[in-house]
Amino acid sequence: MAFTFLRTIITLVFFAIGGPIVIYFHRELLSSASLKMIFDYVAIFLAITVMFFIYLYFFPLPARKGLDSLFHIAKSIGMKHLEEITKMKENIHHGRKKEVI
Repeated sequence: MAFTFLRTIITLVFFAIGGPIVIYFHRELLSSASLKMIFDYVAIFLAITVMFFIYLYFFPLPARKGLDSLFHIAKSIGMKHLEEITKMKENIHHGRKKEVI
């Protein structure tokens, strides 16, 4: 079962990485200009998302400070449900699980 799972994951990763690379170098595979534009935006979004997660992995302390400043800004403009979000943030920072009532 583990072998089948690993084989499936490797195949999915191969196509998830290889597919966009092939489409990027062979733009004629996309039939219309709107598809090309959508592909460009999705590729940019995915690249930014990957860079964001790599940054979070290698530099967790600045990311935590950024999260704290984001919560401070949200608190200053008076967002609704901020108390619940603040409790969730504290649970994330301290690694505690949410209590089940």
